[in-house]
Formats: sequence, structure tokens, C-alpha cells
Amino acid sequence: MALVMVHLLVAREWAALHPEYIDSPEYYYGCIAPDAIHVRDGNDKSRKNAIHFENWSGSRPDFIREYWLTRRSPFDVGYAIHCLTDGIWVDGYREAFPGIRPNGHTDPILYYNDVYSTERTLFRETPDRPALIEMIARASAPDDHPHLRKAEFDKWRENVLREYDPVSPAIGQWRTKSYREMGLPDPNDGDPVFITPQYIHQFMRETARKIDDILRRFESDE
Repeated sequence: MALVMVHLLVAREWAALHPEYIDSPEYYYGCIAPDAIHVRDGNDKSRKNAIHFENWSGSRPDFIREYWLTRRSPFDVGYAIHCLTDGIWVDGYREAFPGIRPNGHTDPILYYNDVYSTERTLFRETPDRPALIEMIARASAPDDHPHLRKAEFDKWRENVLREYDPVSPAIGQWRTKSYREMGLPDPNDGDPVFITPQYIHQFMRETARKIDDILRRFESDE
């Protein structure tokens, strides 16, 4: 899955096409919200695909069509953007980087070395990252979401705000914690090989356009 900075960058890029969302706190909160399933399930990912409307393991946009057409608050728009981004992310890196999938399965050491290293770079080098995080901090989640409870969204936000704190970020601790939870050895820090910051900047522009095409198709089919 894409990490927080990738989701925020794609969300910001899409909002540039729809300026009514560009300064919406609830929209950006929605853009991190589906991963609140970790509050409920911890590192068990068995229900993550359902929470992402079947888009966590690959791009299946039609599964989110009804949600998009019936729930259109800024939070819900952000939630949909997150799910679509994850599906496009999975298909994209699998196609672009066959070397990260020896024997047809993603190598977790190669993959997580890249995504965590690149996430730290994006954290440091995104000028409006503090403003994006600040909007999330003052947003509100709905009480009636079909998948997750407001308390779960808020707890996940608390975790994100702690890890992405602009004064004393815990971002450097992610690797050890995440590898330990997955039962993997913690490798030495290294530069990304496949999923680089340059790849992310290209990805966010292309993904915003793809998402816009998907959502326009939903509405034209109605």
C-alpha cells in the first residue's frame, strides 16, 4: 500500500483539479482514513481489502462506484481517493518494477526498504506538509461511516499525527517497528532502488488524472 505522504500528495494533486477540496480539512482526513482498520485489527490485514472496497490488492474501481455516488461529503471523497490510489499503486509498481517481485511475489525487504526511505524524503521535502497535517488535526470524521467507527478514525489520526509531528517526527522509527511486526529482519538504511521520490512525483500526477477519469465515468454512467 502507499504510505501517508504518497496519499497526501495524490490527494493534493487531485484537489488541484477540484479546488473546492484543496483547503478542506475533512477531505485530507478522509485521504488517510481507510487505514484506520489497523486500529481494529493491528497488523492483521485480512479485512483490509474489504475496508478499501476491494482496491487494496489491485485496482478494481467499480467496487467503489456506489460509495462515490451516494456519499459525497469531503471526508467521503477523500476516503474514495485513498482507496483508488492504493489500487493504482499496487498495479503500478508491479508493472513498473518486476525486479521487486522475484518469483511473482513482492519481496518485503526490497519493497519496504524503498517505501520507508522514500517516505522519509517526501516528509522532509514537501513544503506544505505541515499545513496538510495541520488540516487533518482539526478535521472531524463522520459518525455513520459504513466500514469504520469515528473512534477508530480518530485513534488512527492520533497515530499519524504522532509519527508525522513536524517538531519531533517519529518517522525514523517506522522501519524497525514495522519490520519487527512483520517478523522480518531490519535491514540497514539504504537509498531506494525502485520506488524513488522521482517515481512518486510521476505517480501522483498520473494517478490524479486516472482517478479523475474513473470518477467522471461513474457520474456519466449514472
